[in-house]
Amino acid sequence: MTAASGEEFAASGTATGGGTRPVGRRLPRPRTSFVGREYEIAEARDLLECNRLLTLTGPGGCGKTRLAIALAAGAADHFAQGVQFVSLAAIRDPSLVPVSIAQGIGLQDARGRSLLEHLSGYVGDGDVLLVLDNFEQVLAAGEFVSELLDATGRLRVLVTSRSPLHVSGEQEFPVPPLALPEGGPGTTAAAVAGCESVRLFAERAAASVPGFTVNDQNAEAVAGIVDRLDGLPLAIELAAARVKLLPPAEILARLDNSLGLLVSGSRDLPARQRTLRATIAWSHELLSDSARRLLAVCSVFRGGIALDVIESVCAEAAGLRIPVLDAAGELVDHSLLRQAAAAPGGGPRFAMLESVRESAALARQGRPGPARARARQLPGRAGLLPEGGPGRRVATGQPAHGLLVRARPLLGGTAAPGRPARPGPGRRHRAGGRPQRRRVARGRSG
Repeated sequence: MTAASGEEFAASGTATGGGTRPVGRRLPRPRTSFVGREYEIAEARDLLECNRLLTLTGPGGCGKTRLAIALAAGAADHFAQGVQFVSLAAIRDPSLVPVSIAQGIGLQDARGRSLLEHLSGYVGDGDVLLVLDNFEQVLAAGEFVSELLDATGRLRVLVTSRSPLHVSGEQEFPVPPLALPEGGPGTTAAAVAGCESVRLFAERAAASVPGFTVNDQNAEAVAGIVDRLDGLPLAIELAAARVKLLPPAEILARLDNSLGLLVSGSRDLPARQRTLRATIAWSHELLSDSARRLLAVCSVFRGGIALDVIESVCAEAAGLRIPVLDAAGELVDHSLLRQAAAAPGGGPRFAMLESVRESAALARQGRPGPARARARQLPGRAGLLPEGGPGRRVATGQPAHGLLVRARPLLGGTAAPGRPARPGPGRRHRAGGRPQRRRVARGRSG
């Protein structure tokens, strides 16, 4: 049968209401190729072997579902009683999750038993892998997943969600962006040929323009596109579809308005996956009001933001009604704020994907809080400017005006020359070798 997301399902084996254990597999068969992710699959497979609940987390469009399908397909031989895939994208009520799981694996008649008893009795002690896709809007159902695991002997659950479930025994695996190329002036096709983000762009562009390839004439622009899009697979696919209308250099030139440019014409995709703006807006809807306010204020900062700034400048500007660390933790949980490399001797630091920052910046227009944040950034940041203003000198002996110019990217202004440097969200591909690996898994026990 055909899924609403434009994927076909491969199913084998039968399920009945009489308690027959699942046999075979039921997994979507995506119609497009799966590019890269060899290292993530290897790491996630190791974690799945050691943990009964593995949650793939990350921002919308980072490829969680495709990674989960590839991981489940590769691990299917280790689950004698089958692999079952259940999409939760269409539901918003956590109480409907048990019914959705039962229907998804083919169970119908509970015969007077609770759904927990019915499902656990059906699975029993069988080696079963249950994949639950798009869990972020029904997080309260995490308790049911935990109870189901307790009631079964060998069941393993693989979840995709923009936020972890926060239940005992959960192992989180943050899905990173695709590896980025070492681009720049004079970039050649050979230098970026093995980079997975470039490969994805090339394959999806060829689907729109048969015969499209990355060559020495467009390699620099293609490398610039995937870098500007932070290696986010959905954004790269949407940009590649524009090759039918614009050459790569023109696409790159228009990416300052990436949310308006990156729109899909695919009618069989869920609405929230047809535009980058809709994908990010879906995450925004799931936030508390305090987290939304903090996200809007943090979007003022380009190039990352230190925790002490979040706790002082941003918390005051946002007018939070909850502890600032709780609001920041919610943004991290929903993959809208992520840990970044700290400066030598500095404290914790965070950053946003540029597409997330751009969306949050649009949402903050008209709010008074961010305006106050802009006014307070420089005097509050590590002595960038003294209390007396730009006419005085700081302890280093540098004119305060010079520090103001250097700090302009923090105010959301324009740095010269070019775009402000961003902390790299993913690995960097090195021509002729492996991309740099990053250990990203975080465990949780209780």
